[in-house]
Amino acid sequence: MTEPRFTPWKIVLALTICASWLAGLAACHRGPRNFDNENDTLRRENLRLTDALQQVTGERDEAQAKLAEAQRVLNWDDQELRSAIRQAIPRCVRLEIGMLSGAVDTDLTPGFDAVDIYLIPRDGRGRFVQIVGTLDVRADYLPGGSGESRLIAHQTLDPQALREAYRSSLMGTHYAIRLTFDKPIQPPLSTVDSVTADESSGVGAVEGMEGGMSRELSGGIAISAEFSDALTGKRLTVRKVVDLPSAEASR
Repeated sequence: MTEPRFTPWKIVLALTICASWLAGLAACHRGPRNFDNENDTLRRENLRLTDALQQVTGERDEAQAKLAEAQRVLNWDDQELRSAIRQAIPRCVRLEIGMLSGAVDTDLTPGFDAVDIYLIPRDGRGRFVQIVGTLDVRADYLPGGSGESRLIAHQTLDPQALREAYRSSLMGTHYAIRLTFDKPIQPPLSTVDSVTADESSGVGAVEGMEGGMSRELSGGIAISAEFSDALTGKRLTVRKVVDLPSAEASR
């Protein structure tokens, strides 16, 4: 009796060889791995970890510096040196609201829904100085014409929140605060239709119109800030009115 031409083990072996050949063929079609993308991912992760390590290291070093400062102050015996150091420490004497402060549209829907405030503390020499304390900021809407002003946003920053608001970039050094309005402010129209002269009623064109159009008051936002200095106990205030762009200017 002759042995069958295809035995089970031969069939299994053939299927295994075919499967290996197909897997190799598929790998060839996939092409080489994209090592550039993987390297970019690793670089980004490395930068993130490096930044996190620098932040933790900085916070540790700052805590050690504060401890050393407290111990040094307790051991100061030289009254003249102590007085000289106090005189050399810069202190905030006034506040400014940066020229880039103003209403913004953050959600790309009609109307302004927030105001960006760039606060600049100055020392006695007019230099920027970091501050420690509590900051109270508010924004009041000033409609064009004879309308009454109304409070549209208010926020109080404790010392830690104020420190986190510190920014330094190509735009300058300042404390950046964004106040979100209770409801969006619609920009006023910049023009109104002229009044057509009517001989029967005696009504003529409105005074001040040019070419049948007249500018309306665009309104504005009054920004106010009050800083309570935790080191000196003094209170400093500043107020600035920023124009609210018209509907045409905001398009």
